Amino acid sequence: MALHFGKSFRLFAETASFVIARLIPTLYFAFFSVIIALFFILLPGYLGLNYPIDIGFLIFGVGVFLTYWSFFRKRLLYALKASETVAVSEFIFGRNIPITMQASYGFNLIKKKFSSIKNFQLFEKNTRKVIRVIYGKLGFIGFIPNVDSAVVSAVFSYVFSDPSVDPNTSLRDGLILFDQKKTFLLFQIFAVQIFAYVLFMLCYLVLFFIFNPFIMFFSYPLNLLGFILLFLLLLVFYSSFVSHFLVCWQSVFFLESVKHDVSSKAARSVLENKSLEFNEISSRAKVFVPLKSISERNLLYSFEKASAKKNSVLSSLDGIIQDKEELEKESKGEEALSNLVSKINEIKSEPKRKELTKKLLEEKKILAEKYRKEKEYNTVFNLLLEYLGTELGTKHVFQVTSLEKKGNAWNAIVLIDSNAFNFTLDSKGKVLDFKEK
Repeated sequence: MALHFGKSFRLFAETASFVIARLIPTLYFAFFSVIIALFFILLPGYLGLNYPIDIGFLIFGVGVFLTYWSFFRKRLLYALKASETVAVSEFIFGRNIPITMQASYGFNLIKKKFSSIKNFQLFEKNTRKVIRVIYGKLGFIGFIPNVDSAVVSAVFSYVFSDPSVDPNTSLRDGLILFDQKKTFLLFQIFAVQIFAYVLFMLCYLVLFFIFNPFIMFFSYPLNLLGFILLFLLLLVFYSSFVSHFLVCWQSVFFLESVKHDVSSKAARSVLENKSLEFNEISSRAKVFVPLKSISERNLLYSFEKASAKKNSVLSSLDGIIQDKEELEKESKGEEALSNLVSKINEIKSEPKRKELTKKLLEEKKILAEKYRKEKEYNTVFNLLLEYLGTELGTKHVFQVTSLEKKGNAWNAIVLIDSNAFNFTLDSKGKVLDFKEK
């Protein structure tokens, strides 16, 4: 069972700018938390309030702190975490971003795909609802803090994995892939989150025992303030370093777990019946058929470097071959007399031979173009039939009444149960769009 911690640590180092990006607002949060603590600890003594009113003040202060923490996460850390997930996904697929632009790049990409953060929040809200439906009997896991966010972050790394696919199509297949392996994925994510919480508590206990003799030199309420400062210091470290590592791990683990999988049509139908939100996401998807697995998609980034390297090697070989030919020509010397006579005869017959060759080439070109057009037409026609047969099955009657090429695209008119639809396909037979006529 591979947890891919090594790859996650490398990714953590490559996107280390998000540690700084998290650290700055978290330090501000810790600073204002200290002010809250001072207010609710010192105010009862200043006003001369005794037990149990002073304890009530402390409990109220804890409530204020938790409210402030919730506001801090939802308002300040939300956009940062969203752009963090996008940037991490970009790095996983080899699309490196300069360290000074990582946070802004992720944020701008979200705005480009969704027009606004508000639309992205609605996108995430619907995703959370679908994920809770997928939990099924494991729904209790959703009550563990950060587990829902971890699953959403993992699925979103799949959504941003391929820029050429629209978000709703990627989200549809990402949710299906999560559903197909939900028990395995949930167990691992849940276990790592719990491990992080346990590690946090153990670290606090260690710090508590180390600093307890020094803090207990002070009397109440300064000793209580010392323990609060210790907690906030550890929280700053956790929120900056550990939380960023968890985002990296969630994305790597999910993508590595599903990279060879293809979403099931049967699972899609089941989810559409279970969740209205998933049905809405599926209806907005621009591609009917499931996407290929990540390992089969031939994403552009995988081939740019290989292609550049190949071209450089070929150009070097071409140079070597040309130099070799020149060397051979220089070593041959003068041509023999018999070769000279044959060349004179070739020169005399050259005009007729060129004319005949030109005529043959033109005829060959016309036939080749005609064959190419027929082959492309048949290919697109067969792929369209295969696409319709796969999507509609035997329950619907369909007929392709027209198929013609306009520019680089093909336009087809298809009758489906007597209803006419316009289909647009590319030169390779892939359906780009369709709408009722």
